[in-house]
Amino acid sequence: MSERRFRFGAPHIAILCAIVVAGLLVANLLRPVTVGDFGPGHAQRTFGLESDDDSLLDNRSEMEGALALARAVLRDEKTRPEQYEALTAFDGRRVFVTAYGIDFPAPVATGKGDNLYESIVDAAANMRKQDRTKWEDEDPASFRVRVDVTHKLVKKTFKGKDLYKPDRQEIGIFGILLEDSEGRTPFLTGAEIVEQELYHSKKKGLPVEDLIEILEERITSGGGVITPEASFSRFYARSFIEGPGGKGIVELYRNHTVPNDEATVENLALSCRAAADYIARIIGDDGKHLYSWDSHTDRDARSYNMLRHGGTTYALAQAYDRFRDPAYKAACERSFDYLLSRTQLQEEEGPWGSNYRFLVEDRKAKLGGSGLALVAMCQYTEATGDRRYLENMREFARFIVKMQDPDSGKLISYYKYGPTAEVPEKDSIYYPGEALYGLGKFYYIDPDPLWLQTAVKGANWLIFDRDGDIEPNKLPHDHWLMMALSYLYAHTKDEAYKTHCYNIAGAIETKYRDPDHKDVRKYADYLGLYSRTPLVTPVGCRIEGMVGAIDLAKLAGDDYAEFQEMAVNSAGFTMTLQFDPVNSFWLPNPDKALGGLRAGAFENDIRNDYVQHNLSGWLGVERILLAERSVKVPGGPEWHEMISKDGNPFQGYPAPGDPPVEYPGRPLFHYPYAGVQGQALIQTMPAAPASEPAPADDDSAKPAPEAAGNETVETTPAAAPAAS
Repeated sequence: MSERRFRFGAPHIAILCAIVVAGLLVANLLRPVTVGDFGPGHAQRTFGLESDDDSLLDNRSEMEGALALARAVLRDEKTRPEQYEALTAFDGRRVFVTAYGIDFPAPVATGKGDNLYESIVDAAANMRKQDRTKWEDEDPASFRVRVDVTHKLVKKTFKGKDLYKPDRQEIGIFGILLEDSEGRTPFLTGAEIVEQELYHSKKKGLPVEDLIEILEERITSGGGVITPEASFSRFYARSFIEGPGGKGIVELYRNHTVPNDEATVENLALSCRAAADYIARIIGDDGKHLYSWDSHTDRDARSYNMLRHGGTTYALAQAYDRFRDPAYKAACERSFDYLLSRTQLQEEEGPWGSNYRFLVEDRKAKLGGSGLALVAMCQYTEATGDRRYLENMREFARFIVKMQDPDSGKLISYYKYGPTAEVPEKDSIYYPGEALYGLGKFYYIDPDPLWLQTAVKGANWLIFDRDGDIEPNKLPHDHWLMMALSYLYAHTKDEAYKTHCYNIAGAIETKYRDPDHKDVRKYADYLGLYSRTPLVTPVGCRIEGMVGAIDLAKLAGDDYAEFQEMAVNSAGFTMTLQFDPVNSFWLPNPDKALGGLRAGAFENDIRNDYVQHNLSGWLGVERILLAERSVKVPGGPEWHEMISKDGNPFQGYPAPGDPPVEYPGRPLFHYPYAGVQGQALIQTMPAAPASEPAPADDDSAKPAPEAAGNETVETTPAAAPAAS
C-alpha cells in the first residue's frame, strides 16, 4: 500500500491562524496590564500646569470660595460659573477633593477641567459617584471639605523594589498619580500617606505593595495591574480646608497648619492647658495612664512604662503649679497611688539609712524610674505645700544613694534586687541625670546634706569621667542632666556645672545650626528641628534642656539669647503637632486626641511622654517669656529658692480678683480650646466611636531614620512651591 504524505495547504494555514488569533485574544484578556498602560501623569491635559502663576492660590477669599464650591457640588446644590469668576479665569489644574468627618479613611476624588472651577466641580462630582454617603442628607457641620490644587510635579519610579525611599523630608508633601491612554488616573494624596501612616519609619520607606494595592483599587473601570517597575508622577499641591463646623479656612502643609505655631506667651498658655487637660484625662480612676494609642486607628496599646508614668505626673504637677486647676492635682494623687503600688520597700541598713524604696517593672529596677518618681513628688510638694509624700521621697532618695558607687560616684542604672531581677549590661544615658535632678529638687524640700553630697559626687563623675574625653560639640544631649546642673549650680555655685551645662547646650546648638542641615530653607515646618526626622519628643527634650541652661544662665548673670531663640522656635514646631479642633480633622476620634501630641509630622501615635516633655518645656519657655514682662510664675531653681524661704505665694496667673488675661490664640490656626472656650469649639465636632484595643504593641523606641538615597532625575514643568 502506498504511503500517504501530509501536505500543508491553505485550509491548514487558516486553521492555524484561527488558533493563533484565538490564543492572542485569550492572552490579551488574561494578561496583566503592563507598566506601559499606566505611566506618569505628565500630560498637560492631566495636570493643567500651563502657567506657574499661583497668585490665585494666595488669595484666601478666593480659596474660601473654592471650598464653598466643592461643598455645594457635594450637596447637589446649583452653582454657576459666573459666581466664581476668579476660578473660571484660572488654569484647569488637577484638583483633589476630600471630605472629613464622614468616614475613615476619608473619601477623596480627583478631577480636571478646562479651568479651576471645572476641575473642582469634576472632582466633587466624582466623589458623589462613589455612593459612600448622601451628602445632601448630612448635617453641614458634620464634615469638613478640603481642596488640593496641584502646582508642581516630578517624574519618579518605584524601581521594582519592595520599598520606595523618597527623602523623608518629602513625606506628606507629595502625592502619587498615574494615567493610561483611556484617561484613568489612579492616585494617592500626600495627606493619605500621613493619615494612613504608610511611611515605615524603621525601614525608612513606603511599602510599594501597599501603594500599588491602593492605586489599583482606584482604577475606575476595566481593572488593571500596576507593576513594581511603574513610573509615576509625584505631584505637589497647595492644600486648603474648612475650619471646624465648615467655617473659615486653613492652609495645610504636610497635614498641619503653616507656618509653625508661634510660641508666644498667649499661645503657649493655650497649648500648656490643652496638654495638661489631655494628661489629666488619660489618668484613670485607678491612677494608671493611657500610655500609648494610635490616633489613626484609635487603638490603645497594651504596653506600659512606669518610668514615663512618673515623668508624665511630674509635668502635670508643673501644670498644676502654673494653672491651679484642681483636676490636675487630683489626677496627680491618683497617679501616685498607682505608682506606689508598683514599688518595693527594702529594709536594709547602710550609708543611706535604714530603708529605701524603688520602682519595679518587668523585673527591672531602674535608677531613672525611682529618680522620676522623686522628681514628680518633689514637684507636687513644691506646687501644693502638701508634704504627705515626704517619707516616700526620702525612701526614693535613699535608693539613689544606694545606687551610687562610693568610690567613683557613678550612679548604677539598674538594681539587682533579687534572683528574678534583670540587669541590662548597657548603662542608660539619662537615668543618672533623672536621679540627680530629683536630688537637686528634693534638697530644697528636705535639706539633708546626704542628698547634696550624693548629687555632687554623681554629677562630678558624669562631667569628668563619663563625658571627660568627649569633644564639647559631641556631648550627649542629656536634658535631664542640664536641668539637674541648674539646681546643683544654685546649691553650690560650682563653675564646673555651669561649664558643662553650656557645653551640652552648645552641642545641641551645633545640631540646630548644622551647616549641612538646610531643610528649614525648603520645608516650611522644619524650623526648630535638630535632625531631618520631624519627631516631637527629641525636640521637646531639647526644649527642656535649653530651659535648664537658661535657668542656670540667669543665676549666673550670663546672656542666654541664643538658648532662648532655640527654645522658642522648637516650641513652635512641637506646638504645631499638638492636636486641636483645627488639625484633628482627619482622625476617627478627634475628641480623644485634643491636647495630645503625635509622634511626628508623619507618625500618628500619641504616648504620654510625648506630651510630658513638651508640656514641661512649654511651661519653661512661657515662664521665661513672662519674666520679660516682669510677671513671675512657678518653675526653676530661682523660684524654688524663693518659696523655700518665704513659702509659695502663687495663686495662679492671673490671681483671683485680677482682671482676666485674654488668650485669643491665632484665628484659624491655633484655636483656644482649654476650659469653657474650648468646650464650645468641641461641640462643633462630630461624635466619635469608642476605641478598640490593639492586639499587641511594641514599646521599643523609634530611632531617627537615616537620610534616604538619591532618586531619579526630576522634571519640573511648573515652578517649585513657595514657602507659605
